[in-house]
Amino acid sequence: MTADGIVIETEESVSLNNVPNAVRAAIAEHFGSDVKVTVEKKTIVLYEAEAEIDGREQELLIFPTGRIHEHEHDDDDAHEGHDHDDHEHDGHGHDHDD
Repeated sequence: MTADGIVIETEESVSLNNVPNAVRAAIAEHFGSDVKVTVEKKTIVLYEAEAEIDGREQELLIFPTGRIHEHEHDDDDAHEGHDHDDHEHDGHGHDHDD
């Protein structure tokens, strides 16, 4: 949450047994199978804006802070901005994008 009360993301602790198989496989691949793992499910808020400009459809994905996550035109696959997992960390295990 930002200082002015805007929700950026939510976090929920989940059991390793309650995550998709692909998530468990990725965890095992990166951490091994003999370690204790805690898992949080994060939901990140993004706003999508679409417009037609000069006959071309354009789309923006925007974080609640106003930072552009992705900019796409209908005639190309070029994206400007950041990858889906590009977040700034505060050093306390929490992600922030401002």
